[in-house]
Amino acid sequence: MSTGTSFSFAYTFETGSAARVQPPQYPTSRQVTDFYEQYGNIIAGCAKNAPNECPGGYDNYACTCQAQYNCTVSAVHQIVSDPTEIPRWVLQNTCPGRKTGDAPAPAPGNVCG
Repeated sequence: MSTGTSFSFAYTFETGSAARVQPPQYPTSRQVTDFYEQYGNIIAGCAKNAPNECPGGYDNYACTCQAQYNCTVSAVHQIVSDPTEIPRWVLQNTCPGRKTGDAPAPAPGNVCG
């Protein structure tokens, strides 16, 4: 495999009992595949609608960040019905004053615009 610079490297996979390399884990369901195909549109729609949910609009970042997060997670729940298949990074709440796991993800059906 070339990196496009002045060097290249290759992967070698062994077979048999000596093989310890595991293939990457890919989405296990069609719902998860659909999620990845739609995620960009989900983020764009939620970002567009978040200021409408908050007094002060864009000037109220703590509120708009949380509104976008709630909208995004809710929309993902609409696509991926099995919560164990939702990628963990989607559920990380990085909004001001929040920590991942502070509160459960919004319930399915609570989708912003």
